[in-house]
Amino acid sequence: MLVVCVTLSAEDGYLISGPDIITRGFVYVRESEELIDEMRRRPDVDPDRVYLMGESLGAYTVWQLAMSRPEWFSAIVPICGGGITWSANRLVNLNVWAFHGALDTTVYPECSVRMVETINKCGGHAKLTLYEDRDHDEWTPAMTDDATWDWIFSQTKAG
Repeated sequence: MLVVCVTLSAEDGYLISGPDIITRGFVYVRESEELIDEMRRRPDVDPDRVYLMGESLGAYTVWQLAMSRPEWFSAIVPICGGGITWSANRLVNLNVWAFHGALDTTVYPECSVRMVETINKCGGHAKLTLYEDRDHDEWTPAMTDDATWDWIFSQTKAG
């Protein structure tokens, strides 16, 4: 999981300060939860625009934190990770865009496919981008595509 803390202008959406970047892995779920709770309570954080993303082991953390605290987040972006499908119903009201490489043998793409399918079967609207020619590096195409960032920053809890 990667925590990026930025302050954006309410008037025009431009970056005012940051980014401050903190990385955590799945073994730090409790600590990550405490960190995110602390960050979301700051007066300069818009509670309707808290986003969570992570790659590989960090994506597992994203899935787990979102299932534990879905009310905290506006959107999640797990990249080449998986989660506990029997808790995926907790994500039906959360904006989810997962990414995975079809050739990934480190974390098999079925991990993302199962999570997205389960959320949608429960009534959610999760989406998945599966890169047919990528293995375990989906971070690069996902995070360099303006469409990803446009989608992330257009998500709010109210919308």
